[in-house]
Amino acid sequence: MTRTNTNFLRAILLLGLCLSLTLVFPKPVQSAVICIWEGDTSADWFTIANWSCGHVPNAGDNVEISSGTTNQPTIASLSSVTVNTITINPGAVLTINYGSAVNAAAWTIDGDVTANTADSSIYINFSVSEGGVVNISSTGSITKLGTGDLYIYAALNNAGNVTGTALGSYTGGVALKRGGTHTGTFQGEYLWLGDNETASGQIFNFNSGSTVAVYRFSARGGTVNIFGTFSPPDISSTGLIVQPTTGTSVVTFKTGATISKMAESTYINYGGKLILESQAYDYALFKLSLDYNGELQNLGNLSITTQFDWLAGKITGGGTTTVDNPAVFKMGISIYSQNDFTLDGHTLTNNSTANWNKRDLALANSAEFVNNGIFNANATTTMTGGETECFTNNGSFIKNTDGTTTTMDIPFTNNGTVTVVAGDLVFKMSGGTFDPGDTLTLGNGESLVGSGTLAANLVNGGTVSPGVSPGRITVDGDYTQQETGLLIIELGGTTAGTEYDQLVVTGTATMHGTLAVTILPGFTPQAGDTFFIIDHVTGTGTFDTVSLPTLAGGLKMEIDFSDDYVTLTVVEDNTFYIYLPLIVK
Repeated sequence: MTRTNTNFLRAILLLGLCLSLTLVFPKPVQSAVICIWEGDTSADWFTIANWSCGHVPNAGDNVEISSGTTNQPTIASLSSVTVNTITINPGAVLTINYGSAVNAAAWTIDGDVTANTADSSIYINFSVSEGGVVNISSTGSITKLGTGDLYIYAALNNAGNVTGTALGSYTGGVALKRGGTHTGTFQGEYLWLGDNETASGQIFNFNSGSTVAVYRFSARGGTVNIFGTFSPPDISSTGLIVQPTTGTSVVTFKTGATISKMAESTYINYGGKLILESQAYDYALFKLSLDYNGELQNLGNLSITTQFDWLAGKITGGGTTTVDNPAVFKMGISIYSQNDFTLDGHTLTNNSTANWNKRDLALANSAEFVNNGIFNANATTTMTGGETECFTNNGSFIKNTDGTTTTMDIPFTNNGTVTVVAGDLVFKMSGGTFDPGDTLTLGNGESLVGSGTLAANLVNGGTVSPGVSPGRITVDGDYTQQETGLLIIELGGTTAGTEYDQLVVTGTATMHGTLAVTILPGFTPQAGDTFFIIDHVTGTGTFDTVSLPTLAGGLKMEIDFSDDYVTLTVVEDNTFYIYLPLIVK
């Protein structure tokens, strides 16, 4: 018989055993029977002669196991045991073999429980109402052997040791379904915490003096607080996973916690939240994956040294997260369709190469994205933020990929270089001050759109369009429009900045290229209307091409280049035509 078929049969048998148990643990009888393990005959739990009470303990019995007996008790594989309480005294050992379910409303472990899972799981308190409680004292331990898993549905309070180490290897896992308080040690391959489908809202406190030294630490529900020591084993592929079965799960490294190192890979996904409270030291993560509906709340200083897959989700908190060079930095490539991608109240610094490949990014609550390395904008995406948010480019901002448009609808401070290799790059002003350095040069495929103040000279070889129409762009410096440049002006009324577009230049406006003027729907210019479309201190040159709208009612629009303004005026169209007869010889 194959191992798969064997496991299947074991699972069917275990299901039958569990269904045969009452789902609500019976209340203790008035005079509970005490069953003391004597072990005179064998190690078999189910042998009557091994018990002082004259029967195999049942649901109303209080079981006591001590050391010094001829044999220590063993619960055979694929068995079901239900008692009222179990007390394992110092030096005593209870062995539970694979595929078994053992239930007691209260466990007191001053000795050892050995869970020999082999290739099939063991279940403690699977059928006890509200899970019961397991207390491990400072002299007690649970030792999980084998490649299967140990599931504990009780609230577990561990002041001793819970270990999954067998012969120096890390095999199988321990799953705690309900909360508890810990001052002892957890060691092994997996430690799974919580299960919102079984018991939501559980709290797991790893207090001062506790040590978590597991290969994979996985929060599947509830709240996990780490006050003690977090120390994954010194082997590769260790992991910290915060991903609930349903709902939410929060893991917090509390101020004062001792972290010898973090796991090699950290995953936060779908309702998971990792909180890093401020410490006297800086945090360091090797590989971090943050995905949809996940949140990293960093209140201290964090560096990511090897890989950051910011697939989706939120980065929050008043701390600073730095992506070190040469870490691999990918942005926005979650498989989920929902756009959940936010930097909130946090400073994110890129010292490596960031590749923004998908989904819009929103900055909020004075968040700042600082690029000291290379920032590749590779897709049709938009970055948004208000007047208190900012993207600061101290390195290279590069727009890539034909047929895509990247829109920066956020205050943008440029102390480095901005380059369009392929595609379109739009800088969208939203009423604040846009500081791109001494001079912003728009090349082919680059646009400046919106309303606000540009704290720099502007060289337009691309497109300038004030407002998300209508609106006003103020250039605090000189404006130079090159032969390839385009200025778009839209008219929707007679009030500058609110009803029609206006470009204000505090220095000199030098005009070449194209001016394109259009009329917004619902507005009909009248004779005598004047539009001060460019307000400058001094102006030189005229546009090479001027495209003005055609007006009805015998009106036309004229353009005038004066010392102070470039104006458009609606006048009577007095143009008349003389038609000469065509003579054919």
